[in-house]
Amino acid sequence: PQTYIYLAKVLPRLKSPKAVLLSFVEDPVFTDSDREYALENLEKYLSSSDTEVKTLLEKMWNLQSRNRISDLANELLITIFHDEKAINWRFEILKTSVTPFRRQEGFHSVGNAEMELDSKAFAKPLINLSDEKYLNQFIDLLNFSLTLVTKPDYREYVNYLWSIVIAFVARDEFLLSIEALTALKSWADQHLETPEINWLLKRISELSAQNNLIIKVVNSANALAFIDGKTITWTYPLVRQRMKGIGSEQTVDIFISHASAGADAAIGENPFVKKLNKRLQEKGYTTFLDEEYPSPTIKDKININLPKSKFMIVIGSLRYRKRICGTGAFDIKKELYHFSEREEKTNLQYMFLATYKISRDDWKMEGVPELQGNRMQEEADHDGDGEVEKIVDALLKWINDNDPGTYRKS
Repeated sequence: PQTYIYLAKVLPRLKSPKAVLLSFVEDPVFTDSDREYALENLEKYLSSSDTEVKTLLEKMWNLQSRNRISDLANELLITIFHDEKAINWRFEILKTSVTPFRRQEGFHSVGNAEMELDSKAFAKPLINLSDEKYLNQFIDLLNFSLTLVTKPDYREYVNYLWSIVIAFVARDEFLLSIEALTALKSWADQHLETPEINWLLKRISELSAQNNLIIKVVNSANALAFIDGKTITWTYPLVRQRMKGIGSEQTVDIFISHASAGADAAIGENPFVKKLNKRLQEKGYTTFLDEEYPSPTIKDKININLPKSKFMIVIGSLRYRKRICGTGAFDIKKELYHFSEREEKTNLQYMFLATYKISRDDWKMEGVPELQGNRMQEEADHDGDGEVEKIVDALLKWINDNDPGTYRKS
């Protein structure tokens, strides 16, 4: 069944998968993992008029004993049918599943709790409701967080709840409404004495500034169109195009991703990173190197500045893979593993370089062939400035070929 389910996943225009996937889901002969896989890929073939499927999902959703199949059934009841009972249950689970948690430093196995805190997978069906009538239930999550915020072992869960609420109101290409954003700001203003509330206020301020600018751009364009007797039909790509037109989106040319600042980094790795950053700046490019930004936390620095960047260059190493790719960060985990594994086996210190063009339209990173897999055996300062110049030349050639507007002659 896995092969068929995979085909249903990658070929959404097929006509037959709905009935076949449902047969997999209902048949106890199949393994739980196959039934789960079928449920995960059933959504694209359903509509709110599929009442028989809804009845099946209600039977599969077990209120008394949670398991993966039950949770997936509940998720479909929410995403396809907007079932109020299913929605209320998932909100309640967010409050009854609280567990103390503190992140481990360094390389470690990622458990289910940490995975959910980072991915918010369980909360995504609620986040994606995109309907203001549920705002009060999200505000209720904020109120619930006040019962935990003073307990150090629950701070991660508090941040998780706050992130869920923010994502419901504003995320990437979506804004629920200015009124909803104002409601969040009002709640935060009423709880200024709450520990860590500055993080929430800062995030709300960033969203407000970003979306206020979008509103100004849209209103201005609408006014000009009205004068010409035209009407603009706004789509997400069109908004992105207009925002890029005023230079408001990607203000950082090159994001430098590395893990070279620790005592266990390879000798010469950090000086190499600094030389690369300096040389790019001398060429006239705006770069992001975390150590040049004293605040906020490293996680917040990345979350704020990576989306603002046009390109990213990864300076990978054994330490990078262990510290940054433990949870599969970016799309380079396997490539980094290949080279860092080689480093472990041979006891030679290698560096892996990869460069990505960051597209705000689809949030994907495109590899730069000139630099993918460029390895350097460490010797002193990685061949000093000569190696840096080679990388800078390759990177700038790629920028000139793919984004002439960013390219600067030096």
